[in-house]
Amino acid sequence: MSDDQPLYEPPSPYEEGSGTETLTNGKSYPSDMPSSSSEQHPSAPNGSLDKDLFSEHSRQLEIDKESLSSQLPSYRRRKRLDIVSDEEKEDVGPPVHRHKLRPTSMAKVLGLNMTELELLRFYFHESSPILCAASGAKDSIWMGNVPALSNRSPALKRAAMTFATLHLGKNRQTATYLLNDGNEHPTSSGPPDMKQVIGYVPLQDRVTERLLIEFTETLRAHKKEIMETEAENCEALLVTSVVIYLVAMSLGPLIPLANFDGGSDLFSIVRNLRLITTTITGQEPVIHPPFEAPAEGSIRLPREEALWEIVELVELNMDYSPITKRRIKGILTKEINSLIQLLNMDILNHSVAHFSAWCTYWQPEFSDLKNNANPYALMIICYYAAYTHMWHILFWWADRSSEDVYYIMDHIPIEFHDYLQWPLEIVQTYEYNYEDMLSGKLREMTLA
Repeated sequence: MSDDQPLYEPPSPYEEGSGTETLTNGKSYPSDMPSSSSEQHPSAPNGSLDKDLFSEHSRQLEIDKESLSSQLPSYRRRKRLDIVSDEEKEDVGPPVHRHKLRPTSMAKVLGLNMTELELLRFYFHESSPILCAASGAKDSIWMGNVPALSNRSPALKRAAMTFATLHLGKNRQTATYLLNDGNEHPTSSGPPDMKQVIGYVPLQDRVTERLLIEFTETLRAHKKEIMETEAENCEALLVTSVVIYLVAMSLGPLIPLANFDGGSDLFSIVRNLRLITTTITGQEPVIHPPFEAPAEGSIRLPREEALWEIVELVELNMDYSPITKRRIKGILTKEINSLIQLLNMDILNHSVAHFSAWCTYWQPEFSDLKNNANPYALMIICYYAAYTHMWHILFWWADRSSEDVYYIMDHIPIEFHDYLQWPLEIVQTYEYNYEDMLSGKLREMTLA
């Protein structure tokens, strides 16, 4: 990245108008942001989420891509037409002086500049419906309450603007997918043949640079609110943590799924959500009880049989005592059952919220195995990363799972790599998505 290149300023997603702000999708909204609770829950997109995401990328092509800074719409004073009656004309008394209210910018009221205000509007009207749809009907209520909560939480306001910067950066790209012939597939050409896709077009360097700056500012504001938390602000703190997690997920290799070098990773960020929840509510941290074995009619995981083979591999380790073998096998069994149950919870709610939060349900013993780079635990985590690859159509997820699998495999002894052929194969294809995962189709294909 060259030093003389200016920092990226998120472009305005709105066109100039008179009296209303017009989104690029053709909808008009009043200049005031939503303030009542009845306006805080945008409706989720209709139809499948992948089609909604692609249609959104298509309509964003209408945005003026050359505009890199927002401009304040030009408001002209209108001359007031004084209409008087015949009786008023006969009034010879002194003129009455009336005080006129000057229009006040909503940006000034909120202490924001115009670009920040438009980022908030973009989040409320464009990003929030997608996040609500991905959260499922049950969790979309509190996820859609960001507009009301952000009024009293500067950190949540910054988190929403940061996510909007990410969202706008993705929508401004003329291409979304990378093809196996080395070319980018233009969004204007319609959906590609997903069998030809090998990845997603990364964000431009200037967008990533701006995103990192805003992400750092959000973390700083979030830390301050955690230190000064009050009971009425607990919900805002939790939602802020969730949005921070989503932005962190988009940063790919910069924040890996699991880190063995002492740095932060996605697992630690998600587990901190649970810790924050218990801390701000004054509750004692409670370990989630292990999930029971799944019922007979439950949807099973793709290549689940390979997971149970990994458990049995523990018996072949000559360095373990019989007691150690039994203990490790019990730990692994609990976490596999957890994955199966969380998958079925997402199937029931048609969401991705539960499965992606798998690490919050870990037993402390499994967390210790992961931190110690136990090969059997890491192999199960590799399969988990392969499962989450089905969420690649979510623009904040994209193709990060492939990097996660490669990174984790580097910490697994080479003699175990033969058991990881399926995760390696599945993260290299983009033909399947979360619908195939939740419907059980991917499971059926692995049995064929």
